[in-house]
Amino acid sequence: MIKDSNANSNDNALKVAYRHGHDHDNDSGLINPTTATATSSEDADVSPSISSKLSGYFSKSKRNISASAIACGIVGAAAVAGITGAATRSSQIHMRKNAAVSLFDIDTASIFDAVVPRVKSKSGKSEPGTSTPIPATGYYSGYDTEDGSPQKVYVFCGVETCNITIEDSRFSTCEQVLGAGEFFGGVGVARDVPVDSLDDFSIELYCIEEFGGSINFTKSPSSILTGDMQVLPNGQLIRTGPGFFYTVQSFVNPKEDGTMIEVEAVDIDDVGYNINGEYNGVDMSDGSGEFFNIACTKEFCDIVLFDQGFTQECENSRGEAFYNGVAFAKDVPRTSLSSFEIDLYCIEFPDLVINSTAGPDLKIPFELELLPDSPEGVMRNPLTDNYYYRSSYKSGEYAGFDTSFSLYEDFNAIFNALDTEDSSIQALQIDCKEGFCDLSLIDSSFSSCKDGTSGNAYSYLGGIAVAKNVSQNSLHDFQLELFCVEDISSIGIIDYDVTPIILTGDLVFLEDGIIKRTGPGFNYFASSNLDLQTNEVSGLYSGARLHDGGQQRVNILCTPVVDDVDECDIIVWTAINYECIQDDTSRFIINGIAVAKGEPRDALDGFYIDLYCVSPEAGVEIDYEADIPVRSFHAEILTDDNGKVVSLSLDADTIPILKNTPVPYSN
Repeated sequence: MIKDSNANSNDNALKVAYRHGHDHDNDSGLINPTTATATSSEDADVSPSISSKLSGYFSKSKRNISASAIACGIVGAAAVAGITGAATRSSQIHMRKNAAVSLFDIDTASIFDAVVPRVKSKSGKSEPGTSTPIPATGYYSGYDTEDGSPQKVYVFCGVETCNITIEDSRFSTCEQVLGAGEFFGGVGVARDVPVDSLDDFSIELYCIEEFGGSINFTKSPSSILTGDMQVLPNGQLIRTGPGFFYTVQSFVNPKEDGTMIEVEAVDIDDVGYNINGEYNGVDMSDGSGEFFNIACTKEFCDIVLFDQGFTQECENSRGEAFYNGVAFAKDVPRTSLSSFEIDLYCIEFPDLVINSTAGPDLKIPFELELLPDSPEGVMRNPLTDNYYYRSSYKSGEYAGFDTSFSLYEDFNAIFNALDTEDSSIQALQIDCKEGFCDLSLIDSSFSSCKDGTSGNAYSYLGGIAVAKNVSQNSLHDFQLELFCVEDISSIGIIDYDVTPIILTGDLVFLEDGIIKRTGPGFNYFASSNLDLQTNEVSGLYSGARLHDGGQQRVNILCTPVVDDVDECDIIVWTAINYECIQDDTSRFIINGIAVAKGEPRDALDGFYIDLYCVSPEAGVEIDYEADIPVRSFHAEILTDDNGKVVSLSLDADTIPILKNTPVPYSN
């Protein structure tokens, strides 16, 4: 039986609170679960300190917006928890009619003060019962088990206080305002939470009042959520109120002793600073997820910006929930990252890809800056006051481990990219052993498959591209075979006996953790540790589902309960669960979640996990006591000889999975 190396006595009480009495907190931990609609301003219980800081959030403009930009607006697309295919809607980004004044103007310096490192015993483990502050700054991915939606928690901690932001693809309370099927309708915020009160605080949920609008922080919050969280030594976080757990995904805490590497007084335009990577954040104007990737030489940079859908800006688009446009900038001078423009291209109905020859539909002003005394890997756009956390692995002095690629070594990793042709998200999984490589490419919306895919109003997913037994020294010159789903609204099974569509593979390794497909010119950034060999089961995993082209996500939390017996909670999630598509009224995406609780760690090679479907009605959550699971899977979490998790099996359907977790906080 594998044991967590950093379990302490406090986990026992935490686990009891986590397992019992918190399974059905309405809307991610509502303190008042009986409130079915948005709370009126007269009835809201607003903390004066928070409301005063939120007031005027949109009262000041930090940029000039042209009339055409206002008419076009800006919204965003679907990178929910890294899933290529999780949909979003009604998410907007930079150019609002009223630009945002940062919530972090409150006291940025104190937020990013250095965090006290953990106390370690001679064995390298945390001392049981010892006060050992864990660096919490970063972002964490998890799942709302009440409605099956992906959820992210963004945390900024200084020595004394923390700021917390929650992004959810469909807050139940906000969905009641916007209607079923609308995504990213709000944001949860808590500001200036004392570090010694992280186990007892509230989060204010602000909802968008109408589709395409912005959050009005001058009004009272729509609901009050339970915060109450604890960051565990292994880099996971638990919100003990609703009982949700999350796994750290940002790479801003790279040292093994838990201390943060701080940014020195470096100008963002200094060519001596290697900024390359993928960065995630949340758009505070509407609560949508937002991220960008950047690949620079010392002369020029290529930048791709992705926000949940670009639906408002792209008014003449296909009318889908997302994948309506993409924004990118090429050959930006490396010395101009403090101020540049990104071109937004919309996909006009009925096209499937952008028309780059017609010119951009909108130019988005963009700025980046490094924050003094902040953890390395955190940046800010001062125009929008959105913060970004690096979610890809970085080579060099900050990495803390060897990420080098060698023709002579086995190699297994997942790389994420933004498709600048059709605005979708890609994940490339490479597994090289003894000189030969298997590759799988999944895309949230393969444009090449859409013409032949029927029964799908949204054209999500659509297929998978594979290459088998590619010589490891020929990764620069090979082909991928793309197989499409013929009818994704049914069971979504891919037929591998048909003639595939041929895609260009051709990978060039630009630097450790970054590769380029020279055919389409997409840059891919490592989202899994290239050199992480760990037998710790807890963490977030992902892998390609060969039968339908989706991405499987597995989140595992194992903690000791009684007499050091480890029990594990397991969440298995994918964007589209075909078992939950019963008819035209069913939710098509983010429509289900599979949950197993209290499984003994030494029994993970054979257990049952239940899949629950999400009601199509607005704001209705899963009732685990009354609802009947649509299916029970016999699951196996399989490990290699070293105890490293390598695959998930659901009813004998085996899916290779990799851990999407930065360097562990402990050995």
